[in-house]
Amino acid sequence: CMSVPLGESYWEQYGGRKNSSCPRSEDWVTTCTNPLSKNQFDDPLYDSMKWAYQQIRVEPVWEAGFTGKGVHVRVNDDGVDVDHAEFMGRVDKFNSCYEYRPRDPDNDVHGTACASMIAGNSNNNECAVGIAPEAKISGCVGPVDLLNAPQILLTKMETVDISSNSWGPLVCQT
Repeated sequence: CMSVPLGESYWEQYGGRKNSSCPRSEDWVTTCTNPLSKNQFDDPLYDSMKWAYQQIRVEPVWEAGFTGKGVHVRVNDDGVDVDHAEFMGRVDKFNSCYEYRPRDPDNDVHGTACASMIAGNSNNNECAVGIAPEAKISGCVGPVDLLNAPQILLTKMETVDISSNSWGPLVCQT
C-alpha cells in the first residue's frame, strides 16, 4: 500500500518501471486502509516498506538520530544511476570505480535498486526511504569475469566504510 495516493504520472517516471515486481499503479492499493501516522519519514511508499523496517528494527535507530551521516557505502553491482533523485547530493563519484554507471540503463537496474534500499533519500516524495538515508554512496560495476573481482573490490577501499556486494556469475546463458 501507499502512504499517500499517487497519480499515474508517478508510475510513468523512469520508463514506467518504479518496481520490477509492481510496475503499474493497479498493482498497488491506492492508499493504506489504516495509514500509519507515526512514520519516521514522509515518503510515499514508506508504509509499503514498514514490514522491512520493523523486521530489521531500524525505526528506533532512526529515532535515536542515526541515519547514516558520515558513513560511505560502496555498491558493487551492475552500476548505480547516480542522477536518480534518491541519491541527490550524496554520490561520491571521485571514490567510485572508473565504471560506476549502468552499462545498459534500461536493463541494469539491480545496483540502483540495492543502492536505494541502502541509502535512498528521505522526505523527497520518491518511493520509500533507504536504511541509511544520509549515507554517502559510491559505485563500481561488477566484473564480467570473477577473476577480476579483487581489482573492483579493492578500488579506493580506504575511503569506504561498508562494501555492498549483491552480484554473482551468470549460471545460465541463452
